[in-house]
Amino acid sequence: MKTKKLVLDTKKPLGNPNSLKMVTMSTLALSIGVEYKVAPHLLSSGNYTALVYPLLLNIIPLGYPAWKWIKLHVIDYKIYKRLMSIVHSEQLIDYVEKKETTIFNEKKVEYGVKIIYEETSEGIYITTRGAS
Repeated sequence: MKTKKLVLDTKKPLGNPNSLKMVTMSTLALSIGVEYKVAPHLLSSGNYTALVYPLLLNIIPLGYPAWKWIKLHVIDYKIYKRLMSIVHSEQLIDYVEKKETTIFNEKKVEYGVKIIYEETSEGIYITTRGAS
């Protein structure tokens, strides 16, 4: 019986950026389609603020990486810190040689690892997979 499961990917900690781009583009296309259908009616009635509402659909793709970051750094903070101390002590990740950084001013990871932490009634299991 699983009570808690946490997956930490050191290469892409906030998820796959390609799928995030795809979801963002599809919600943008959806909001543009809604604007195309609704805009003539809203412009003729003078309701200009309602034109912004379909564009708010683009907030949806940002929810997943934000939730993942909150889950790792706030909710499961102690587990995250323990797993990262294991990663650094065992040197399981390789950083890019240049001084390249990510958006959050962290070193860019060249080869990472995926750690799966499972806490069950029988014990705690930690498994690793290469995430290169």
